[in-house]
Amino acid sequence: MRIADVTIAKNESHPRRLGFVTDGNREFERAEHLMRQAGFLPGGGDQAVSRPQDGAMEYLLEASFGNMALSDIRELLMDHTGQSETAGIHYPFHFINEPHKRVIFRTDPTRLDYAQMAQFAVRAGTHPVDMYHARARTKVMGFERGLSTSGRKSLWYYKQYYNPVMVMKLVDILRFAHNYTDLMVKEHKSPAMKLGIAKGFVYDRDLFSF
Repeated sequence: MRIADVTIAKNESHPRRLGFVTDGNREFERAEHLMRQAGFLPGGGDQAVSRPQDGAMEYLLEASFGNMALSDIRELLMDHTGQSETAGIHYPFHFINEPHKRVIFRTDPTRLDYAQMAQFAVRAGTHPVDMYHARARTKVMGFERGLSTSGRKSLWYYKQYYNPVMVMKLVDILRFAHNYTDLMVKEHKSPAMKLGIAKGFVYDRDLFSF
């Protein structure tokens, strides 16, 4: 199990967030250039869910910690006092909704290799949760956000379900589709497959066979 606290500069304005993303893209290009110069080949990690930032993050971590003792790495990436402003991995490739992300480990980071540590740093945060909620709103009409008006905020939107039982049923269907089928994922494995509780995708023909 891997546990970490994640801090994000959530109160930044949209123009500043765009500036952070631009800076992050430049840093990503710089890291890729250094990787090519050094002939660096990314390590293992989970190749089924690999992202472009994984290899660059792995390179930066190995360049920073490659000659350090494990105890020193542990000290830098964990905050035992809860007051350090420098502890953790400072993620340099900013997402627009997660600027200045910092990943502070609560479990021992030295149990991971650099590839695993990099993938964890890239994925840690609210980004996957935000993507799931956005996907739910686009896939199910009743989950759309209500329209705000200049006069007052409506508590109910005409596309939303009047009966809350329908919300519970649609959430169950959506959760199953997301976790077990290939209807909502673009990766080679479903979330259930990644957790080892499913051997493959569940298709509509499998449901109709019961």
